Amino acid sequence: MANLTIDLGTGFYKSDSLPFANQRCVNLYPNFPQAPALKSSSLFNVSGLREVANVGRKSNQRNRGSWVFNGVPYFVNEGNLYRLDRTVNFDGSETYSTTVIGEVDGNGRCSFADNGRQLMIIDNEGTGYIYQPTATPQCQTITDAGFTANGTPRKVVFVDSYFVVTTSNNVAIISAPFDGLDWNALDFISAEADPDGVIAPLVFKNQLYLLGTETTEAYTNIGGAGVPFQRVNGFILSTGCTSPDTVRNIGNAVLWIGRGENEQPSVFIFNGSEPQRVSTTAIDNLLHDASPDDIQSAFSWAYSQRGHDFVGFTFGNFTFVYDLATQKWHECVSDVRDGR
Repeated sequence: MANLTIDLGTGFYKSDSLPFANQRCVNLYPNFPQAPALKSSSLFNVSGLREVANVGRKSNQRNRGSWVFNGVPYFVNEGNLYRLDRTVNFDGSETYSTTVIGEVDGNGRCSFADNGRQLMIIDNEGTGYIYQPTATPQCQTITDAGFTANGTPRKVVFVDSYFVVTTSNNVAIISAPFDGLDWNALDFISAEADPDGVIAPLVFKNQLYLLGTETTEAYTNIGGAGVPFQRVNGFILSTGCTSPDTVRNIGNAVLWIGRGENEQPSVFIFNGSEPQRVSTTAIDNLLHDASPDDIQSAFSWAYSQRGHDFVGFTFGNFTFVYDLATQKWHECVSDVRDGR
């Protein structure tokens, strides 16, 4: 009887013609040995999650985002900002506890950035908050009129001592150096090369980028008084962003869901030159079939394991993960087992 070799290293791929290819790779990711081995590829289990603390569940409670600030994790759950503290016991075991830091309005995903001294949070309704461990109160609402003078704040990043926030008026406002509570209404920049608005900010290798719906522009810090950032002439990327919460830095690359002019959404990777599409036709088909609301509300997350860098994208009822090491996709599905 002839042996049949099955290639396990293809990952997720469903062709438009299912008899040709109809492959799901659920909660497993392809791995390729870097030395001679019995097989050319194998499948490894993805990591699960273990609950270490519980803030008390309510019927409509949801996690709205998280950030690690000075080595400590912070979470926004429902209407509160929590700090997660870890204690190592005498026997080597670990105990976790949560502390409520302050209230955060809204019920959608939040945007986070920190400057080493302050953690800044913007809720989905455009209210900004600054958490300072040494201040009283520790969590303050940003009340400076300059913060909202150029539209409703949306997304925040930090670069070269400044918080940079995109707004609903398609501009990016700039804070005072190392102070997210101090804003000047005249300190803002806008996309100039192509009038497709400003969707999200991005910092890559300490350079600021503003992502529009169809293009991306780069800015450099020229210093001096007033607005410190100036657009890099002639540098414009032909890919924009359709899903602001998917812009994700990991390693020496950035990934997001976006598109160019007259294109459908795809997943792109950027490492300093022109963004390259990394989504397969199978992933693209699912993105193209998704509703505009699903594309707008899509989000991403990233982690590293066993020498692999992973970026996951959730939109609608789907979650797919891209492995930068193998350039393969796999699917993730929740599977709760005995609290593990």
